[in-house]
Amino acid sequence: MTKKNKKKYDRKNPFFESPDGLFWKGRFFRLKEPLKRTPENNLISKSELCKKLKGLVGQVWEEKKDEILADLYQKKENELYAKLTAEKIQKPTCEADKHTLSDAIKKATQTPSSYIDLKSRKTKESYIQQLNVWEKEIGHLKLSEITSQVIEETLSKLKTPQRSNSTMNRYTASLSSLLGKYCREFKPPWITNNPCNWKDITRKPEPPERTRPLTMKQRKDLIHFCGPELKFAVLLAIKTSGRQSEIWELKWDHVVFENQWLIFTDTKNGSPRTVPIFNQEIWDTFKKLHDNRQENIQYVFPASQGNKRKGTFKYINRPKSLRKAFETARDKAGLEDFHWHDLRHTGITDMMHSGMKDDYIKDISGHKTDAMLKKYKHTFPVHLLEEVKKLEEFQSSNAK
Repeated sequence: MTKKNKKKYDRKNPFFESPDGLFWKGRFFRLKEPLKRTPENNLISKSELCKKLKGLVGQVWEEKKDEILADLYQKKENELYAKLTAEKIQKPTCEADKHTLSDAIKKATQTPSSYIDLKSRKTKESYIQQLNVWEKEIGHLKLSEITSQVIEETLSKLKTPQRSNSTMNRYTASLSSLLGKYCREFKPPWITNNPCNWKDITRKPEPPERTRPLTMKQRKDLIHFCGPELKFAVLLAIKTSGRQSEIWELKWDHVVFENQWLIFTDTKNGSPRTVPIFNQEIWDTFKKLHDNRQENIQYVFPASQGNKRKGTFKYINRPKSLRKAFETARDKAGLEDFHWHDLRHTGITDMMHSGMKDDYIKDISGHKTDAMLKKYKHTFPVHLLEEVKKLEEFQSSNAK
């Protein structure tokens, strides 16, 4: 094309040459958005167009060129229009469309002073573990896509023989806490309605209540099959009604010999508590362990590594897991469906039957409410014997 035949730049012309003269470009007026420039795009390089028009001259060359450009223009416009329409459809219309469940979990677990960060260490670890499972299953979904039905289906998938109904209820509670409280506190809120509440999600039936405290005979049988270290830990659990982590992770800094009490600082509800022990045998054992402890070991029940026969045995500065030893002693004692936490029930039940007031029991056990304490107080038929005798005397006296 000669310079005299070259078209001048025209804002209304859909085809024009690029400033560098290498391409024919198209200007798509139909796709113009308010207050934005008309979109432009390359249609074909000039060298490629010349190959298509090779052998043509004059008016035929011009008409064929316009025909090719018009065809390319229409195809490109349809392509851009489809892309623009898809983007508009997918464009988030609310906060719940913008964020996935994974976004919410990361924000909750990684933001300092979030509602999870303010919980006690044990509760925080439990929440994070449970939320990580949810993230693995449905973390990719937008918050707007998470419905009660999706949650129910995921719970069914997560249910295994190793996960009890109580565990599944805790999984549901952790997700409900995230969606119901945390996401609604954002400004603007990420969600307005919690799809994971007990009105819409079926709570898994709890297992039937079982007799959890040990009788005196069962207690003697269990202790009989315990090694010295495990026996001491079991006695501490009963005497203090301490939780598993509070006993296994007890540090020497929290054993106060002068006042004969223990200080539990890392508790489930985050409130430290002091528990006195009025038992000289316990303190004699503490003294023996303290005198024989290895330097720089903080824990009363420290983990170990190496082999005594090879002379490589040593304690390491982290708490020991007594689970395997406990389960072995429990099985030998013939205790079925008995867990370490049941020792806490045993200790609190002992306090109740000794006549200790509930307020004092709560101070020792760390319970905040009477309702929670009530779950740990159990009555055996033998304990009711004296009360039934009183009832019989009352009824007999009134019958005369």
